[in-house]
Order: sequence, then structure tokens, then C-alpha cells
Amino acid sequence: MSERTMVLLVDDHTLVREVCARLIEGEPDLRVIAQAADAEAGVDAVEQHRPDVVLLDIDMPGGSAFDAARRITELSPETRVVFLSAYTYDRYIDEAIGANAAGFLTKDAPPDRMLEAVRRVAAGGTAYSPAVVDRLMDMSGEGPGGATRANTLTHREREVLTLIGEGYAKKVISQRLGVSIKTVEKHAANVMRKLELNDRVAICRYCVREGLIAP
Repeated sequence: MSERTMVLLVDDHTLVREVCARLIEGEPDLRVIAQAADAEAGVDAVEQHRPDVVLLDIDMPGGSAFDAARRITELSPETRVVFLSAYTYDRYIDEAIGANAAGFLTKDAPPDRMLEAVRRVAAGGTAYSPAVVDRLMDMSGEGPGGATRANTLTHREREVLTLIGEGYAKKVISQRLGVSIKTVEKHAANVMRKLELNDRVAICRYCVREGLIAP
């Protein structure tokens, strides 16, 4: 990662992009490396610039932001994607997490929260608005015994669990842990079996609820 965190802004509203750009450029450790007005242009910008963080609006015409996020993490696995939306629909949250999101901010978030989110995800953390955390907690749906089942996880399985919860793709997890992608998949399958979780979305909800990741 470069000395300054490089940020790509993807939003179809010019005013939103310009306001965000001014806030980010006012910080000595952050820089807006490019802007894009739709999802496809955002993917192209990632391929060209390899930003550290992408702030990606969900509610844009012309292409799915969630599909774009998946393509972004395939093109540039170390790039962290934070979704922006005026809405906290459950389906938005599910799709965002399923697309390897490192964060989800509502558009009424204060400026300081956005800047904090950029720094946190660039450092490997996650960033969710309080309203999104509330929805994740409500959506968790796990019955009693979750904490007890967690005691059956190995140290490596706990590492994989946390990294998935933080929004990292399998390729990045394999690189960070120094193991093959097949090994990561095996550990992930064990985690889901032991904790009775069905998918990446359920893993993220579990991590938020159990305090394994800081929202």
C-alpha cells in the first residue's frame, strides 16, 4: 500500500462525488485517485489505478454495483470495497456481504464517519453504519449454543472465520495465511459446519454479533 491511501469514488451523482472528494483530499493521508459515474466505469478505473479503497454507491443506473464489487475483488484482491446507500434493505446488506464488502455506510453518515471508514478498511478492518449493524444483529437468527460451538473451532479455522467476516476473498486469505485456496475452502467448510452457518453472509452476521470484527 502506498503512503497515502488511494480512494476511488463511484457514484452517479456528481455532487456526491465532489463533496466526498473534497473531504478526502482535505486529509493528509488520503487521496482520491479517480472518480467514476457508473459501475462499469468503476471496474475499469480499478483495473487502471488499483486503489486501496473503493466507495461504491449501490443505487446507480446501468449495471449492478454488487456484480461490480465481485469483479473488483477479482481484478484487485487487495482493494477494499465500501458500499454506500440511502437504504438498509436486508437484500442490499446480504448482497453487499456476499460481494466481499469491507463496509456498508448509509448516506446520512457524518463526514468523520466516512473518513474513519476509509482508514479502517484500508488497515484491514470493517466499517458498518450503526443502522446496518442493527440489521445484521436482527438478521442473525442463530439459536442458543453458538458460543459453545465456537469452542470447537481450531486456531486456523478462527483465523479464516475472522478474515471472511472482514470481507476478504479466498485468494487474499490464502495469501495472508500462506496456504492454498483449497485449504482455505476446507477450513471455511469446517467453520460453516461447526457453527451451522450457511454462507458468507451468515458468517459476517456471526462475527458482528460475537464481536469478532469491529463494525
